[in-house]
Amino acid sequence: MAPYHVTDEENGPLVVVSSAIMMTYMILCYLVRVFMRFTINGPFGKDDWSLTIGSLIAVVQTGLKISEAYAGLGRRRHLVPLEEIERIEKLAYAGDIFYLVALAFSRVSTFLLIARLTRQKNHLRAASLGAIGSMVVNITSVFLICMRCDLSRPWDLISPGCSQMYSRWYTVETLGILVELYAAWVPIYLLWNLQMQIKSKLVVLFAFSFRLPVLVAAGARLYYLRQQQMHEDFLFYGAAASVCLEVELHYGLMAATIPCLKPFVKLFNTGWFDTRATHSTSGGEQYALSNIQPAEITVTTEDQPARRKWNDRRHVRSQGSSAPSSAGSDIMIIRQTTAWDVTYDTNDQTV
Repeated sequence: MAPYHVTDEENGPLVVVSSAIMMTYMILCYLVRVFMRFTINGPFGKDDWSLTIGSLIAVVQTGLKISEAYAGLGRRRHLVPLEEIERIEKLAYAGDIFYLVALAFSRVSTFLLIARLTRQKNHLRAASLGAIGSMVVNITSVFLICMRCDLSRPWDLISPGCSQMYSRWYTVETLGILVELYAAWVPIYLLWNLQMQIKSKLVVLFAFSFRLPVLVAAGARLYYLRQQQMHEDFLFYGAAASVCLEVELHYGLMAATIPCLKPFVKLFNTGWFDTRATHSTSGGEQYALSNIQPAEITVTTEDQPARRKWNDRRHVRSQGSSAPSSAGSDIMIIRQTTAWDVTYDTNDQTV
């Protein structure tokens, strides 16, 4: 086989290399997500199944794009036989459909993940609206791309009547950008009235903002599609648009995984759910903490007499071994309705 490298007459290798690299990173991110779901923060939910489907479709799409490059994409048109041009068109036609479907599943996965992290009806409604909107936009986009000039040869891009393809792609990418902007707004809406530290909110927003570079890739692809339309050598100038397509697709799938990682998801646990922690000291006494409302809790023990601080909204109750607690054991129970600090000093330990 002749050496396959970038020259003045061919830049197809750029498509092959970028597609392979982006697909590899996407698969690695997906495997990390699967590992996290089965070991740390499972179970495997609807958002994960959506991303699984999107990832599988993206792998098929990348195979089609690499085959397209080996057939002549990125090569000067006069160097590609006519039969190979038709093969490239068919591969591109199928690849475009797979691209739209896979990208839609990555967006749906993001909205389903948001729905998984909240129980408030208005938040669930916003996430569900995003998922449904993503599928509606996808169906519309596939219809626009499939129904081309000649329905008997929908893959044909050379016919003079197909000059409106850029307008179709412009519409498709614009709709996709609107969905991405909505996906960036929903986490802000979710966190706006949530009782969390500003720093924690910013970290969560930063995790979901990883989808924003998809907008840059979409804009760059539109630019190179315009360049492709302006030149007669559509094979050579189509390579850059294909690179942007692969970046947009695989990065979108990777960005759907980032917010579900444990360091980010645990920031959503603001105390709305009942949690208990138990610590045993050398004297056999136990401490159980129960959150009823969002709160910050600090419990320390030192070798000093016991100190208790409370007001009419804070209650500390200590029970001896003869008085069983509601948990069925001899424990200290701390309950509160607002943020509070409790200091209990017995020995030189910190709980």
